[in-house]
Amino acid sequence: MNISDYYIILIIGIVVSLLMEEFAGVSTGGMIVPGVLAMHLQNLDVVFFMFFISFVIYLIVDKVLTKHMILYGKRKFAITIILAILFKLLIDQFYPILPFAAIGFRGVSALVPALLANSYSKQGAEFTVPAAIIGTFIVTLIMKVVYLF
Repeated sequence: MNISDYYIILIIGIVVSLLMEEFAGVSTGGMIVPGVLAMHLQNLDVVFFMFFISFVIYLIVDKVLTKHMILYGKRKFAITIILAILFKLLIDQFYPILPFAAIGFRGVSALVPALLANSYSKQGAEFTVPAAIIGTFIVTLIMKVVYLF
């Protein structure tokens, strides 16, 4: 995948995310989530780990921190992003012993667990996870069609 493919996948992911929210009324977790997950589909360990980290962040923020702090809106989202970055730094420390490449958590990909966790908090994981997976597969199918031509 070259640099231009990266941007094309992100743009298609944003469009798919917007259309899913507009027509199905369900968020894919964030505008960039389907595109970023589609880029990592060849390494499912990274995708599963992103979902795992997002659940951990959701539990920490919604079930633990909100019991001890007043968290809502931007403050809550900021804490979610900070936790995602801290988890990314932790993953970097344990990279040699992890069963997958930690490179999947670079750049924008490090924010995907935070976006997913924030969406779990708003609409519930039971809607976010299927929407993110469906959006990811739609982006993947579109890219496969694009590669045919």
